[in-house]
Amino acid sequence: MTWLLKKTQLGQYFLASLLGLGIGGVVIILAGQGLSIKLFALVVGGMAGLIIVLITKDIKRLLIIVIFVDSISGLDFHLTCSKQYLLSSCGPNISITFLALAGLYALWMIDLRRNQTKQTQKNLKLDVIGSLAVCFLGAIVLSIIGAKRPDLAIFQLWNYTVIFLLFFYLVNYIKDKGSLLFIIYVMLFSTIIQLVLMEMQGFGLISSASSSTGDYARRVSGTLYSPNAAGSHLSQMLAMMITCLLIPMHRWHKWSLAVITLLTVHNLIGTESRGAWTAALISIAIIGVIGLWKRWIDVKSVVITLLVGTVLFTLFSGSITDRLTEDDKGSAEARAPLAEIAFNMIRANPITGIGINNFGVVLHDYVEPEQYGAWLHIVHNGWLLVWSETGTVGFALYVAFRVILAWQAFKIILSGDKLYSPIALGILASMAGAGFHMLGEIFNGRTLIQLLWIQAAILSSISWLQKQEAKAPNILQIVTNFSSKQLKSVHPFLTDSKHQPGA
Repeated sequence: MTWLLKKTQLGQYFLASLLGLGIGGVVIILAGQGLSIKLFALVVGGMAGLIIVLITKDIKRLLIIVIFVDSISGLDFHLTCSKQYLLSSCGPNISITFLALAGLYALWMIDLRRNQTKQTQKNLKLDVIGSLAVCFLGAIVLSIIGAKRPDLAIFQLWNYTVIFLLFFYLVNYIKDKGSLLFIIYVMLFSTIIQLVLMEMQGFGLISSASSSTGDYARRVSGTLYSPNAAGSHLSQMLAMMITCLLIPMHRWHKWSLAVITLLTVHNLIGTESRGAWTAALISIAIIGVIGLWKRWIDVKSVVITLLVGTVLFTLFSGSITDRLTEDDKGSAEARAPLAEIAFNMIRANPITGIGINNFGVVLHDYVEPEQYGAWLHIVHNGWLLVWSETGTVGFALYVAFRVILAWQAFKIILSGDKLYSPIALGILASMAGAGFHMLGEIFNGRTLIQLLWIQAAILSSISWLQKQEAKAPNILQIVTNFSSKQLKSVHPFLTDSKHQPGA
């Protein structure tokens, strides 16, 4: 074992996996004590963190791993939370992500002081994606001016600021293919913790983090605030998992990722979120079309995928059919009046909006006779929510942000790079599916917002890396070309294959 650890980084992952089995046993024991699901995640994350510190002795990587585990767990701790404003985000929120980011920025500042050179300052990166993100934050600040409850608006501004700081850190952390692969690796495999918790919830070992009862409570949600949010997150991660299977890698790594993908599909079905199911199908269709067009996917892979899909549908046909055909108790119809109320807000406040995180506060002020008797809640349309709260200025910047992201992803796909292109395809498909799902869901939770900005950081970093490689001398381009030898050297996750994505 000692020889394995000295020779390969893969050995470190192997040992961490063995110790992870012990953590799983502790979780099962805790489950018998009737403790909450978020406490499980906290215990698991803490124990896993200690293991990683002992093995890798890299505090920065540990803190990044903590952030990504929190990104799929949503471990928020609100200092205050008034039931009077339940339709708005509680505040102020001290999340695990914030605490880990504080540590990362402290270490970054120490490094900058040790290397106070002009070159160090040039390494601070903020491209068009980052510039649009800053402008959108400015629109949020502008919306606070006319907010009925500025304090609630500031609570949400705090969340967005923390998420932007995460975006900015990741953009500057990813400086080579090795650091990019580390981020992708952690992003995909941190999902395992959420999947395990969801499986335990499905078997009745632990209860949902949601306080809902009845049919809603039986649906899988893990540590997230609702099954629909959990479904959206899983559908987006599913798209990235599928495209990462196109990257050349060791066979057993590919099989491991395939198993995690199947678990993701299983829990996605368990969320019973029809919007998330549709988003996943849209993402898969985009991956299939572009994959066939770029010849990353062959007919054999398509046939295998269809067979697997048929088997899964057969196994879960009962629950899927019931969910699609059962009476939704007016859920779909109830969304239309909320959209009308949102348009009432937009007409009355076209420039700066009603103020971020204020929809629930001013909701009753914008109910017109046509909406009397309607179910009053935050509008179940993420696009209209942004438009009504931040105004046309904020909405235009938000749309531009997502359009530029999609365009950046498409350009990276066209480059045909064996590493960058599949990652960009996964993000593009994920965003397209989520964009459709936003038409019927709120999408204002930190977990879903944070996922979008993490994807933005990855695309921004890939664009920067490609520009750096294009500037390199010809001989250096040959050395840095993504051949099998470099794949193996930058990360043990990848193989010696010399083929295109999907080989």
